[in-house]
Amino acid sequence: MKNKISNINKFFKPFIHIENINEDSFYFDLHLHTIDSDSLIQPKELADFFYNKNYLVAITDHNSIGGVIELLKYGINAVPGIELGCSDGMELLVYFKNLDDCKEFYNLYVLPYRHSTRMSRTTKDIWFYFSCLKKYEVYTSIPHISGIAQKNFIKNKPEIFQIIKMVNAVEINNYSLSKRKNNVAKNIKLTYHLEGTY
Repeated sequence: MKNKISNINKFFKPFIHIENINEDSFYFDLHLHTIDSDSLIQPKELADFFYNKNYLVAITDHNSIGGVIELLKYGINAVPGIELGCSDGMELLVYFKNLDDCKEFYNLYVLPYRHSTRMSRTTKDIWFYFSCLKKYEVYTSIPHISGIAQKNFIKNKPEIFQIIKMVNAVEINNYSLSKRKNNVAKNIKLTYHLEGTY
């Protein structure tokens, strides 16, 4: 996706290894899934796609980090991340400064609580995860805040306005949503003085 790289938070800048960025040829997406969760994309396919391109990507598989680990083996510079699916139906994009922290968090607080049948859920709520994340240097964003059906957190989660105060950003451009729904997210970003992720 082509967006202004100048809009990205400084948290992500160390992952960009290009001095003079040409906005027109720079690709970035901070919400990508692989076959490790609910996508058909193989990490090797992503590695081939990004070869010789200028990019910033984050792999945020649902309650899994296997995709980002695999992608990093191919030498692709990806932000380590995860999309936490919580027992209360909330989801949270979490980006880590390094893979070691991502692995530790996953092994301690996600793997033991993964739902036995639902990939996008754990048995812990979002408040548990906010508490666990305090010990890590992370950047958090609410994905698809005005999504479809149960993923429309504005309509379905009364606590969303408390949660908004706990995060760095809201996702303001989700490929699976309409322009109207993404505009709702952009308005929330402005109203609550948050940053945006893409």
